Amino acid sequence: MFFFLTSPGSVYYQMIDAWEFLQNAEIDILRWPARSPDLNPIENVWDNMGRQVQQRGMPCRTLQQLENLFPEIWNSLTQEYIQNLFEGLPRRILPVIRARGGNNRF
Repeated sequence: MFFFLTSPGSVYYQMIDAWEFLQNAEIDILRWPARSPDLNPIENVWDNMGRQVQQRGMPCRTLQQLENLFPEIWNSLTQEYIQNLFEGLPRRILPVIRARGGNNRF
């Protein structure tokens, strides 16, 4: 079983009780790079949504048009797509570690 918990590095001090709980429960903790879009599934979601907007053939000319289109595209994302993003995280971790949090092929 794979659980995905994140904590931005900048608020680490606020998470001390949570970290202590996880350690006491003998849950392994992976230190997360503060700036690593390769490990942030929402980046894939934004890219997917942007491509869907472009595939519509008619560009959004105003912010209001984009705001009106956003819920339709957001709701079209399937649970399977989201699940696949999270299931792909383990294979992304090693390249990020090797790149020391920098750019890599993902």
